[in-house]
Amino acid sequence: MTEFAWAPGIENDAAIRDELDRSHPERLKLRPRDVEGLREAFTAVEELWAPTIDRARRLPSPKLHDRVNGEYSFIETFRHLLFAWDAWLRGVLRVPDGYHEWAIPPEMSVDGDRGTIWSQGAGWSSSNAAPELDPVLGVRAERFARVRDYLSGATSEDLQSPGTPPPWSPQEISVLYCLRLVLFEEWWHHQFATRDLAVLEGT
Repeated sequence: MTEFAWAPGIENDAAIRDELDRSHPERLKLRPRDVEGLREAFTAVEELWAPTIDRARRLPSPKLHDRVNGEYSFIETFRHLLFAWDAWLRGVLRVPDGYHEWAIPPEMSVDGDRGTIWSQGAGWSSSNAAPELDPVLGVRAERFARVRDYLSGATSEDLQSPGTPPPWSPQEISVLYCLRLVLFEEWWHHQFATRDLAVLEGT
C-alpha cells in the first residue's frame, strides 16, 4: 500500500515543508495515523475555516464570486473542495452518484456558450451553476457529517484497507491516505482563500 506522500509541489522540498510546519503548527494535526487523530484533524479543519467564513460573510455577496488573479473565487474554492472530497472519499463515504453537481475539478475551463465546466485531465463535466455560499456550505456540512459517521465506527484495520482512488491517482493507496490527502487539500485552499480575501476586502 502506498505511504502517504501527497503534497503540492513546494512541499516536496523537506526544508520548505519543515518551515511551513513551524509557521503553521496546526499542520501537524493533519498527518494523523489513527482514528482518534483523524477525528481531531477534521475538527481542526472546521475550526480553521470558521472565522474565515465569518470574515467572508461581511463582504457584499457578489464579491464572493469574484476571482483574484484568475484563482478560484471564495465560493468556487468550496466547490473545488467538494470535488476533492467526492474524488478521494467516495469509497469511504459512499457518496451517491459520484460528484456533486456543484463540484469543480482542477484544470477548470468554462464554456460561456454552453455553460459547462470540465477538466480535460479527469474527463469530467457538470452544470455551470452559480450557487451562493450557504447552499454550498450545506453540502459541505453533509460531507463532514459523513466523515464523522464513518470515523465513529472505523478501526485501525479499516484505515489500512484499500482506498477507492479516482482514475488519475496511484492505485495502491489506503483509506488513511485518502483521508489525509483531503485534509491537506483543505489546509492549502484555506491559505489561498485567506490570501484572496485580503485583496477583496481592500477593493
